[in-house]
Amino acid sequence: MPELADPSRLARRAERERQARKLAESLLEDKSHELYAANQALRAQTERLDQLVEARTRELQAALERAEAASRAQREFLATVSHEIRTPLQALLGISELLRSSPLGEEQREWARLLHSGGLNLKQLVDDILDLAKVEAGQLTLEPRPASLPKELNATLALFRQRATDKHLALEADIADDLDPVRVDIDTHRLRQIISNLLSNAVKFTDRGHVRLSASVTHRSQDHLHVAFKVIDTGIGMDAAAQARLFQPFIQVDGSATRRATGTGLGLSISAQLLHLMGSELKVTSSLNNGSCFHFELTLPWRPVKRTPDTGPEADDHANAFQTLSRVLVVEDQPVNVLILKRVLEQFELQVEVADNGLMGVNMACAQPFDIIMMDVQLPELDGTEATRMIRERCPSPQPYIVALTANAFDTDRQRCTEAGMDDFVAKPFSRADIQQALSRAAAQRANH
Repeated sequence: MPELADPSRLARRAERERQARKLAESLLEDKSHELYAANQALRAQTERLDQLVEARTRELQAALERAEAASRAQREFLATVSHEIRTPLQALLGISELLRSSPLGEEQREWARLLHSGGLNLKQLVDDILDLAKVEAGQLTLEPRPASLPKELNATLALFRQRATDKHLALEADIADDLDPVRVDIDTHRLRQIISNLLSNAVKFTDRGHVRLSASVTHRSQDHLHVAFKVIDTGIGMDAAAQARLFQPFIQVDGSATRRATGTGLGLSISAQLLHLMGSELKVTSSLNNGSCFHFELTLPWRPVKRTPDTGPEADDHANAFQTLSRVLVVEDQPVNVLILKRVLEQFELQVEVADNGLMGVNMACAQPFDIIMMDVQLPELDGTEATRMIRERCPSPQPYIVALTANAFDTDRQRCTEAGMDDFVAKPFSRADIQQALSRAAAQRANH
């Protein structure tokens, strides 16, 4: 039989095991407390983080709502200001244009010219401010279409010929022969705007010598042309400090209280931002008293076109250009605008009827045939877009060509007019040339149907 264990030894062993168990339990309890405390701290930290995230989210949401409200307020303010300025501008420009085309003495003709010029300057200011707001809000989009660069550039240059002549400046064009016959895809309105701003500044700040517009092909691939544009003058030039701030809004080259040239300084800033949208950059090379060269390069999709014989001046001024048009309905509630429209349309030998509210316009359009309707958008009784919808729904075929006339000139306004069923859009203040172009588009559409 085995020797019995020593009881005292067994007791000591049992005591050691009991103490070890007690220590383990104590350690486990301590660790449990530590783990619980850490878990509670983590939970509290998580709650604080959740509260912080929630607070930051609320702050960001509030900031976003404030920004959206400010943006809406800005758009509404600009739309209101644009409408309220464009409406009287229509009277100013329309009547002064009619005066200039009427028999006047030399002195009265000069007064009419100055009146018209002042109105155009105010219109340009309104357009520039709206364009700047659109660009900064990311709401300005380009609308490229096939175009002839020589035609667009020469037409833009022609706008400044009289101004250059008045200052005894040579206005020169250096447009590469290999740009004709070529069609490029470009937003012609924005290209003209950029070139016009550059030419305007060049003529404004040049007292002697010349202003030259040049365009040349720097690289040609199968699908794209790289075209370099330059506007060069022999004017007052700029130092480095002036060049550094040149493309900021409301900055003029000459900032002195006695500066000779007036203007807002918006044109170059807008041109630079438009070129940025086109994937280019407006640059300047200049030195004080040695003239300036503004230049940029565009990469444009292109295709060749066949030359066609020169058919001479377009005959848009003659009645036979609108032989598919005869009767026009003017739906307009402002007497001055009615007077201007009637006089301009009658110059094209068109028969004109007038309705002074939208409901009357619908009734007249459905009662008798009209080839074209000049429809104001803001009308009493029934606005122009709703009147157009009713004409499209109720009036018999053939349907008239409907041109929207509005002092609201934003892209959203154009879209609403198109959705209502209008065929064309002319922004106020409109000129005789704007109405003539709308008539040409209407005549072309009717000739194709």
